[in-house]
Amino acid sequence: MREPLRTICVDLGLKGSVLLAPEGINGTVAGPPEGIDALVAELQQGTLFGGRLDHLELKFSQSSEMPFQRMKVRLKKEIVTLGAAVDPTRQVGTYVEPPTGTH
Repeated sequence: MREPLRTICVDLGLKGSVLLAPEGINGTVAGPPEGIDALVAELQQGTLFGGRLDHLELKFSQSSEMPFQRMKVRLKKEIVTLGAAVDPTRQVGTYVEPPTGTH
């Protein structure tokens, strides 16, 4: 999906950075409003992602200048890095019993 997504963005006149990982997609892109609209439509309804991104959380802002110099789409193992082997059964706090009585 990396190269097709990059091609779509470039063809729409967009620049920025997008991360693709098994957990999802994250990125920031800039370009003409019609290019942004077309990218959002492609992500939500296009064939590349097959409708899997129809509930994207989107945020929009405006800039008077292009904030990016090129378009990058990168593959990552994780978008939000949790670090090596996090095991919640081994790294726990102190368990506290609930109070007894009625409330």
